[in-house]
Amino acid sequence: MWGVSFSEDGHSLVSCSDDRSVVLWHDAKGDLSFQKAASVEEVHARAIYTIDWQKSAGGVIVTGGADDAICVLEAKVGGAEPSLTLVSKVAKAHAGDVNLVAWGAAERGDGLLASAGDDGAIRLWRRVGGA
Repeated sequence: MWGVSFSEDGHSLVSCSDDRSVVLWHDAKGDLSFQKAASVEEVHARAIYTIDWQKSAGGVIVTGGADDAICVLEAKVGGAEPSLTLVSKVAKAHAGDVNLVAWGAAERGDGLLASAGDDGAIRLWRRVGGA
């Protein structure tokens, strides 16, 4: 496992790993017994190094990996069946591995995302529209 990030309420988290999957974990009982709730396989073509859950947008998650790409996923935790869905992918977001992704402060409310890669660049991205 390479990274984890909590939801805004702390009852769910997502993880990313070398096997190219993103897993949604949920603490339904409120006793810190997180159980696997959903997963998406092969989100990236290579290992996923970094993940962040946007605190102001409910279920919007971003990942970065060894395939130089950034992916956006949507998590739905409320309801009977939790889900995790790949929404979009930016191929060649960097000219090398994407080692870090981080959403901007929730107070900004503008979907600002930063990424850093092996190419030595720090890039700023803005999420447009829905997830």
